[in-house]
Amino acid sequence: MSHTNPIMNAMNICKLFEDAEAAIRWMMAKKLLKSSQLCGKCGRELHFRTTGINNAEGCKWVCTTHACKSWSCSVRRGSMFAGSKASLKQAVLLLYYWGNNTTVKETAEEVNLTRQMVAKYFKEIRLVLINSIEQTGPMIGGIGTTVEIDETKITKRKHSKEWLVGGICQETKDVFLKQVERRDAETLTSVIQDNVLIGTRLVTDCWCGYNRLAQVGFAHDTVNSLNFLSPNNALIQTQNEENLWRWLKEYLKQKGTNRLRNLNEYLAEYVFRRMHPNAFESIIEAIGRETEDS
Repeated sequence: MSHTNPIMNAMNICKLFEDAEAAIRWMMAKKLLKSSQLCGKCGRELHFRTTGINNAEGCKWVCTTHACKSWSCSVRRGSMFAGSKASLKQAVLLLYYWGNNTTVKETAEEVNLTRQMVAKYFKEIRLVLINSIEQTGPMIGGIGTTVEIDETKITKRKHSKEWLVGGICQETKDVFLKQVERRDAETLTSVIQDNVLIGTRLVTDCWCGYNRLAQVGFAHDTVNSLNFLSPNNALIQTQNEENLWRWLKEYLKQKGTNRLRNLNEYLAEYVFRRMHPNAFESIIEAIGRETEDS
């Protein structure tokens, strides 16, 4: 099996980890692990060494400077796997099952870890997604496109951040989702400017919070919120946005959560999965960027 083949499944991952050194080098190539380390004593570059069966990973980083007396560190140092009790094979399998939208319960059974540990890993993945979307998530829309904008409440419970503003591009189906404390004109205009390209045609309901959009570079049409259609032009509609809310709420229901304190994580996961059909490969790339920057 080629270790550079982007098409991976659970069987291939298990086969890859039959050779510890090859598996670790694969993880380094994917930037899941750092491909170089510096000595904690002298600051010189460490050497990659195989250690045999006495080391859980089969490899480690070692300083060959005599004064450092073979100072060494784990291959996990500086990665999201540092300090984890899961083996590296289990860690990659966790990424694989998360990428395939497998439940915590099913993943725990497949990887032979507790549900608590799997849930913790999945949470760490969602935190990576928040950073990834902030850094690489493109603004949606653009000249010649239409973006439908709306706001909704995910739950009926009172909370300081209970409003959710979202947009979906009619042509590309790209989306953005943001939690806000208020839905006044200042807040909504700022959110839209941060997430939608100037020159985009926007379609919203008649809420007064959208009144400034034409003043900041957007073409702006409104619809009747009761039937999602413009009273003047039946081609102007926000049915895509209404579908987005329905899909999102169903997604959150499947995840078993409506807890607003974690909502930003699940919103990031939802947007990430829409942006990246191959979520396994894409989460590897996102983690790789974080490892490289750490």
